[in-house]
Amino acid sequence: MARQSNLATTAMLKASSSLNAGYGASNVTDGKLTNESRWVSGSIGPHSLTLSWATPQTIACLQLGTGWLNEGVWGSEFRELSVRDGSGRELAKVTGNDKTVVELRLKQPVTTDTLQLVFADPGTVRLVEVRVFEPSTTYPTLLLPGAIPRPRPVPLFINQTGYDPDDPKRFTAPTLPDGTPFAVKQGEKVLFKGTVRGNIGDFTTLKLPFPSEERAPGRGAGGEVKEVRIEAAGLVSDPFEIAPLVTLRASLDPALRFFVDSRSLVGTHPSAYGGSAWRDGTYYSYEVPSLVLLYLANPSFFEQAKREVEWKPLSANFKQVKANGDGGALEAAQAYFREIEPPKPDAPDIAKLIHWGVGWLLVKPESADPSGDPKGRRIHLQTIEQLAFFVYAWPQLSRWLPVSVYERTKALVLKNWNFGIQTEVGDYKGRECPGHSILPNVLLYEATKDKRFLDTALAQAKWVCEKLDPADPKVTKGQRMSEHMLLTGLTTLLTSPLTPLPGARPSLGKGKIQNLAPSFPNELASARERRDGEERLLALIRPWLEKWSAVVIARSENAYDFRKYDEANWTLPRFTPGSHGGAGWNEPGNVAGFPACALSVARLSGDTKRAERLRVIATAHFDTLFGRNPLGAHAAFRGPKDFYGVERGWPKKFADDTCARLELVRGTLSSTAATEHYPNNPDGAFRHPEGWTAFNSAFNVGLAYACREATRLTRKGKTITLQAPIFAPTATIMVGKTVLLLKAINPEQTLFQATTNATGTLRYGHGFLATEL
Repeated sequence: MARQSNLATTAMLKASSSLNAGYGASNVTDGKLTNESRWVSGSIGPHSLTLSWATPQTIACLQLGTGWLNEGVWGSEFRELSVRDGSGRELAKVTGNDKTVVELRLKQPVTTDTLQLVFADPGTVRLVEVRVFEPSTTYPTLLLPGAIPRPRPVPLFINQTGYDPDDPKRFTAPTLPDGTPFAVKQGEKVLFKGTVRGNIGDFTTLKLPFPSEERAPGRGAGGEVKEVRIEAAGLVSDPFEIAPLVTLRASLDPALRFFVDSRSLVGTHPSAYGGSAWRDGTYYSYEVPSLVLLYLANPSFFEQAKREVEWKPLSANFKQVKANGDGGALEAAQAYFREIEPPKPDAPDIAKLIHWGVGWLLVKPESADPSGDPKGRRIHLQTIEQLAFFVYAWPQLSRWLPVSVYERTKALVLKNWNFGIQTEVGDYKGRECPGHSILPNVLLYEATKDKRFLDTALAQAKWVCEKLDPADPKVTKGQRMSEHMLLTGLTTLLTSPLTPLPGARPSLGKGKIQNLAPSFPNELASARERRDGEERLLALIRPWLEKWSAVVIARSENAYDFRKYDEANWTLPRFTPGSHGGAGWNEPGNVAGFPACALSVARLSGDTKRAERLRVIATAHFDTLFGRNPLGAHAAFRGPKDFYGVERGWPKKFADDTCARLELVRGTLSSTAATEHYPNNPDGAFRHPEGWTAFNSAFNVGLAYACREATRLTRKGKTITLQAPIFAPTATIMVGKTVLLLKAINPEQTLFQATTNATGTLRYGHGFLATEL
C-alpha cells in the first residue's frame, strides 16, 4: 500500500481557545515538532479542536503528539479526550493519559467531514502535532525529536543519602515477589539478611552504628565513607550510609541556604517575583514561621552554622530585574535598610533571615499573590499570623535583634488581629488551609496571656472538629504544602496551658474525651466554669486526631509507606482549576511538611502501635524526598549538588530565568513522583517541576518536628548527655535556670556531654518545640 498521507493537513482547523496568536490551531499540521509550533489552549477547560473537510473523508487512525520539550524530556499535556464525528457520536476515548504520543485506531473506519477532539481537562492542553489517516495495514510512526530516553532506575528504591541506625529502615522493591531474599552489604561484608514482603524490604532491626574510627563524620564534612548497598534477585541499589541522624545532616544546611539565596533583590538574583521578602513568596508561604520553628527546635545547630548574611543596603546604582507582581519591592527593600534597626553583626543567619522577613512586612504589610488570587492586594490575615511567631519567639531572639523591631511588630499584630472564626477551606493551591489561625492564636496567648487569643484558638478548633471530616482529602492532603498548619495547630493547642485555677498548676489540656460541643462565650462566670468549658472543647480534638491517624495509616498501606490522597489517587488529582503550571499539581511541600503532622500527632497518641506506625510513615516521607519513589530521584533538581549523598536529582528541570529563578537557589525542592508514576511507572508524565518558597517553608516545618523527635536528654548522676542533630562542636542546654555548655563526644557531632552540680529540669530548644527531662 502506498505511503499514507496525513489528512489533517487538508482540514480547516478551529480551536475553542488559544493562549495567544503564536500558539494557534494551525501549528498542529505544519509538520514542525517544536515547542514554538504547538497549539496551546487557554488555561481554563474544557477545550476542543475541530478538523473540517470540504468533502467527507474515510478515517481509521489518529495520532497526537502532545506536550512540551523541557530539558530533553517531552511531557504529556492532556488526560481526558473524546474523539467525535460531526454528529457528536463518540468514535474513540482516552482516559488517564500519561503518554506524549497517542495513537488511536478506530474499531471500524468512519466516513465524516468533521472530527472534533474534546478535552475534558480543566487546565491547559498542548498539542504539537495531529495526524489523521485513511485505512491501512501500517501507519508511519510519530516520533517527537529531541527527547532523550528517560533512564530507568534500578527498582530498589531507597533514601539515597542513608538511614539512621535507630530509625525505621525500609526500601521498596516493586518488581520482587514476596519471599525474595535481600542482603544489606558494606563491600562484601553482609550486615543484614531479610526477605521482601509486600514489595518492602525492612532492615530496621539492623542496629549497626559504624565504628567511629572507620568513618569520617559524613560526606558533608569531607573524607571517605564506606558505602552500603542492598542486593536482591540480581539487583543492586544505589549506595547509601547508615549514620546517626543522616537525613537531617543532609537537609538542615540546604534548608537554611534556600532562604539566604531566595531573598528578593539581595539574594542570588536582583528580582522580586511577587513583591514579597522572598522571591515568589506570598501571604501564606510561611517563611518567617518556618524559620522560627527550626530555631526553636534546634538552636545550637543554627547558632553554629556558617554566617553568610550581611547587613548591606542596596547601592545607589542597584539595577532591579523586573518580574511579575514586584510593584513596591524595591521601595520596600530600601525602606527596610533605611527604617529598620539592624540585627547585631554576630547574629546567626537564621536570626538575620527572620529579621529580614519581619522587617519587610513592617514596611510593606500589603501583598498580593502573583498566581491569580482573587483576594488581591491587602494586609492579609495570614501575613499578620506570620508575625505572631516572631512575637512568641522574641525572648529567644532578643539577644540579636533590636527591641524596636519587636515593639513595632507587636503593635502591627494587635492592630490587625482578627478574632473571628475562619471558615474558608482552600483549594489545592494551599492558600487557605482550614485552621491556619489556631497555632498563631495559641502562641500569642502564651506570649501575652490575653485570653482572647485562647478563646479564638478554641473556637476555631471547635469549628474544625465539628464541620470538617479528616477522611475528606480536601481538608488534609488536598491543602498541599499547608496541611501542617492545621495539624500542628491542633496538637499544640491540645498541650497548651489553659486558664489556671486559683492555687493550681496549669493543666496540659489533655482533658477527658466527651461527646460535648458547648458554645464558648468570651467570658465565663468563673475560672472553674471557664476551665471546664476549655477542657470540653479540647475533648473534641482527640477523637478528630484519632480519626485522622486511622485514615493516614489506611492510606499508607502500600509498598512506599506513602500517604495517598485517596483510594484512586496517590497524589493530588492532576488537573483541577487553579495555578498548577499547566502540567498538573506538584506537591513536594506536602511530602516535606507531612512529617510534622504525623510526628506531632504520634506524640499525643495513647496507642503505642498507632504512634509507632505514624513515625514509620513520617520517616518514609523523608525517604520519598530522597529517592524512595518510582523514579528513584531526589525531589530537588539540584539534589546531587545541594544534598550530600544524592546520586540523582529530580529528572525534569523548570525553565531557567523564569519567575523566582530558583535554579540559582540552594536546596530548592522541585517536584515529587505523582499518581502517574506510582506504583511502578517511571515513564509516567511529569507534574509541574517548579520549586516554590512555600514548599521549602513546609520542608522547614517538617525538619523542625523531626529535630525535636531526634532529640534525647539523659542524666546519670552529674553527667548529662544530649542527642541532637547539631553537627557542630558544642551544644547549649538549660539545667533549671543554669546555662550549660556540652561538648561533642562522637565524630558525627550528634552526642554531647557535660557534668554539672546544677539541678532542675533539663531543656534543649525553646518554647513548645523544646525537649525536656
